[in-house]
Amino acid sequence: TEPEGSVFVFYCDTGKASKDRLNEYRTRFPHHVCISLKGGRGYWRKHFQILDEGAESMREEYARLMDQFVEQINAAEYYKAHETLEEIWFPRRFEDNDEIKLIKGFINAAVSFELIKKGRPKASIEKVWNNYHKYKVLLGTFESPFNGRYEELAQFLEQKRAELVSES
Repeated sequence: TEPEGSVFVFYCDTGKASKDRLNEYRTRFPHHVCISLKGGRGYWRKHFQILDEGAESMREEYARLMDQFVEQINAAEYYKAHETLEEIWFPRRFEDNDEIKLIKGFINAAVSFELIKKGRPKASIEKVWNNYHKYKVLLGTFESPFNGRYEELAQFLEQKRAELVSES
């Protein structure tokens, strides 16, 4: 009886039951947003949020966060940049969604930069930059109002990576 677009949050102390049944819930409620709060109370993150103003508000928020991400990367605030994009990724991390996986890749790029900044270039490549590349191949494989922006972000991150590697 809830209005279309309502958000249903399924919770289990272990997270297992709600995550395992998430596809069932999404099938039963195709016109609603279904998410699992996997991991129980201790898994709550400060930036977990549900935007109830609709799709336009969500697009504006995503655009704002992507702008902030770029500003933080340019300011060498790589850890903050990682946290910024987690505001998009974290609430949707259990979705089988290529756009969310790509955002995870951008987060990995920021972590890679932080490792370079801390003098660990080898770990930067082996642990997280390769993960960025694993998700980068998803560019253009899904429909999103941000496809052009994602392409720009990928080019920006590649350029930033080249600069950081040449400086170290």
